[in-house]
Amino acid sequence: MPSPRSQIRKTTLTKNACERPICLNLIQFNAFLNGLQAIPVLSTRFSVLIWLLIVTEHSQQSPKRSWLDRVAKLGQLAAVGTLIFGVVQYTTKIETDRAQTTISLIQEWRADGYQDALACLSDQTLDLQQKARANSSKEEWDKLNNDAGMADNLRRYITQSLFEAKDQTAVCPPPGNEAAFEDLIEYFSMLGLCVESRMCSRKVTKIYFAETVVNFRSVFKLEIESRQDRLPGYALGFEILYDHIK
Repeated sequence: MPSPRSQIRKTTLTKNACERPICLNLIQFNAFLNGLQAIPVLSTRFSVLIWLLIVTEHSQQSPKRSWLDRVAKLGQLAAVGTLIFGVVQYTTKIETDRAQTTISLIQEWRADGYQDALACLSDQTLDLQQKARANSSKEEWDKLNNDAGMADNLRRYITQSLFEAKDQTAVCPPPGNEAAFEDLIEYFSMLGLCVESRMCSRKVTKIYFAETVVNFRSVFKLEIESRQDRLPGYALGFEILYDHIK
């Protein structure tokens, strides 16, 4: 057990030492670091910046500028630079990871038959549009751009012809056109949710898929809306994707 004299001496030294602002700052800083032991290095660097600000403030209150004032300011600038560099590096890594995830999905799009399914439906859609144009007058066909009703009639004709096709030479590989449509909706929905959750890069997705998704929705808009009326939540991910890249 320490003697009363040693306790008095310890108290006296502590009191005298802590009358100086720099010691008070060190005590506050140590207490602050103890509360940050479970926080990442970036937060610890931020705590160093706070301490340096405190030291600078007390140094400016003194009429004489000391070497500690200059060191504190240099340390403050270094801490700010380190903090900014850390934030930029962290943000860059996140975006790189998102881009890599998106590229993996693009590879899946090409390797797992989704791109071929879209090409198959697109070829048939183009053939059906040409047949419809051949059976319409020039005036009627020109009205499609300004008459929403006529444009919707063309969409219904294309969708019905695709999903009820009897000629197997005009049908996508088994299990057929409607299954190809469903597969594409499922893929686009997954991609849309990936972008929405910030796991995929919106920028990369827009560059690669924007035109494809916009054209797909333009052709199958009524079919998608009809299924959404029957099945709430149907193709929700696809609509999210469309909103992100349109």
